[in-house]
Amino acid sequence: MGITKKRIDEGLESLAVGSVLSLLPLAVVAYIIAFILLYIPFTCVPMLLYFIWIFFIDKSPKTGTATPFLKNIILWKYYANHFPIKLIKTGELDPKKSYIIGYHPHGVISMGAYGGLASNGAGFSKLFPGITTHLVTLPVNFFIPFIREFHLRMGLCDSSPESLHNVLKSSPGSALVLVVGGAQESLLAEPGKHAVILSTRKGFIRQAVKANADLVPCYAFGENNLFKTIAFSEKSIVYKIQVSKTNKKSTQTKIIITNPKPTT
Repeated sequence: MGITKKRIDEGLESLAVGSVLSLLPLAVVAYIIAFILLYIPFTCVPMLLYFIWIFFIDKSPKTGTATPFLKNIILWKYYANHFPIKLIKTGELDPKKSYIIGYHPHGVISMGAYGGLASNGAGFSKLFPGITTHLVTLPVNFFIPFIREFHLRMGLCDSSPESLHNVLKSSPGSALVLVVGGAQESLLAEPGKHAVILSTRKGFIRQAVKANADLVPCYAFGENNLFKTIAFSEKSIVYKIQVSKTNKKSTQTKIIITNPKPTT
């Protein structure tokens, strides 16, 4: 059997998805490399300055001002084609306004949010010209050396109220992509199951009102089908540990974007 274009594309699609998934274990590798460089005389001072920059100086995660040039690289096209991810547009987004796109469900690691909204792999910028998306993630992700730069160049920002307000007020057309259910919702991820956490998550509405931003409901059909999961009994020790961790904000496909809902 010869090598066909289809097989090459499939290989590139798998490579693209694997590259994104590898960011999780690479976080540990990044810290190991960084600390090794701290002990090498030639790289000690630059790495020390880099750590000072990360922890005390750089405000990019709270402003979303880093240039998101990685949104358009071809990796995301292959990534989106792997599943595939398809955006279904049911309403217009005015580039003169700002938005909070509420993404459900969280799934295991929100694969659809990366391929469909955080990047242009599924053609978001063509469907919604003038809208710049900023995927919201936990602040801890911006303290991972080297990998934080990838997140910044994808336009990500941290989940603090200050960050949400800054990005929404930064410029017209700014759109926060917020996985509303968070890590707690990820515990509900099971193939074929549709379950979201929303009634206890109202802080993002408060931020939208403060910034005069519209709310955009968004549902990713198929997100929960991407990984097989083990459902533990609510009485089990493992489940109790999971819940205690998510309460402490630990890290733990078709996408329909509906009409924006004004908050005023």
